[in-house]
Amino acid sequence: MTLSPTILPPQRWFPVMDLPEKLQRAALATQQKIQSPLSMVITLAIGVMSEAVQGVAGVQIPHGPYCQLSNWVLVNAETGMGKTPSLEMLREPITAFERVQHSLYSVAMANYSAEHLGWDLEMVEYERAVRQDARKGVDTSASKKRLALHMALEPKLPRCCVLTYQDATPEAFCQGLCDNWPNAGLVSDEAASYLNGPMGRAMPMLNQRWESQPLSIERVSRDKPVFVQDPRVTLIWATQPGPFLRFMERRGQEARELGTLARFLPCQPDNNQGMRNVQPVETDQQAMAGFYDRVTTCLQASIDENGEPLSEKKVITFSPQAEARYHLFRSNIENALQPGGSLVNVKDFAAKAPRHLARLAGVFEFFETGNTVISLNMLERALVVMEWYIWEYVRIFTPPLAIPQEQLDADRLLPWLQQFTYKRHNRYLVLNDVRKHVLNELRDKERLERALSVLQQRGLIGRYIMGKIAYIDMAPLYMYDPAALSLALQAYRSARAK
Repeated sequence: MTLSPTILPPQRWFPVMDLPEKLQRAALATQQKIQSPLSMVITLAIGVMSEAVQGVAGVQIPHGPYCQLSNWVLVNAETGMGKTPSLEMLREPITAFERVQHSLYSVAMANYSAEHLGWDLEMVEYERAVRQDARKGVDTSASKKRLALHMALEPKLPRCCVLTYQDATPEAFCQGLCDNWPNAGLVSDEAASYLNGPMGRAMPMLNQRWESQPLSIERVSRDKPVFVQDPRVTLIWATQPGPFLRFMERRGQEARELGTLARFLPCQPDNNQGMRNVQPVETDQQAMAGFYDRVTTCLQASIDENGEPLSEKKVITFSPQAEARYHLFRSNIENALQPGGSLVNVKDFAAKAPRHLARLAGVFEFFETGNTVISLNMLERALVVMEWYIWEYVRIFTPPLAIPQEQLDADRLLPWLQQFTYKRHNRYLVLNDVRKHVLNELRDKERLERALSVLQQRGLIGRYIMGKIAYIDMAPLYMYDPAALSLALQAYRSARAK
């Protein structure tokens, strides 16, 4: 599959007023500070919120599966539009939380090393007692029992709370989910390295991480298999149009067929460079504080009193009114998939739209209010946002048909003809004179003819024949001027005679 390099239609205005208050205020404050497109900032913020809540709760779809709250987001924007500073500003509480956890881990590892050293020394003595009993030929049951009890008291290796992977192979990432922390994010503001690297070739593995299922990998190269009961993964990927287009040319068809791209909430914002306010702007600290505090609170809630990942997650459900509205949304999606329907060309994304909606609504409700029942009001907010992402997916992955070559040629030819008219000081141009001096790419007779026909159909030129000489009228709406035409023909004949 390839994406046309033609310019996409303008992006729809993001329904920012329908966002929950904490998200809305933080997104506006970030956009004001960084001057990034608002749609991009909101998309990144949804990813950050998902990182925060994924380890605390999940959502139960009415009469459907239990889903994680891990919303994957994909931003495709030109260099210089503020992807990196926006992401850094929104993820500030996550990076701060990781720093604190790393400090605690360093202390825990120091204690672990000391405890394990003592345990090792005692282990030697218990093993020696078993060997001595065996050499003496006496009953070893008591010494073995003491050894077994001691082995059961081996200090447990503390977990390292790694929440962010910015450059990892699929294997290393899966191993990290097992050895370190089962709730993590693949976060990159240069996601081309993922899309066009090993991670991009591991799409089936990635797809499984969007679902609620254990991670189990057995390899001969490993001493023991990788197993995680309930891993939860958020993907926040930001890339540029060029690398993304190359990915789509090589693996786009596969990514669509496997449903990998459909698992992302996409955003390809219009380039706002040249229209930004570059004056210093003070950040709304109160707006960011509310967002930051909630992110930190959710991250803290994902760790139990023993410093382990929370094992029993909260289950978010739908209120009766929200459930009815959710089923109406599903029905509307199904109707749009009928032949000739508005979503018939994006069946991959449409099939996952209901689950996207449930995840968004769950994140919005829990992050904003802390409630575990999705209200009708919050579902309606999520639904408006979800509809925006549906049409963004349609805009990106079903771009308009490439403009026919003769239309492009006509657009190139018209300003040249206008300039040529100015040089000749006459509204009438002899066709052979045009052919002789026209742009190099239009010297082909048939190609020029098609471009002229397009301009004639648009009513921008007139085409006539005087005797055996074909000529063009650059002002076809004006009254016929025989004197001007005579001068044009005379000048052409004179130029040929020289």
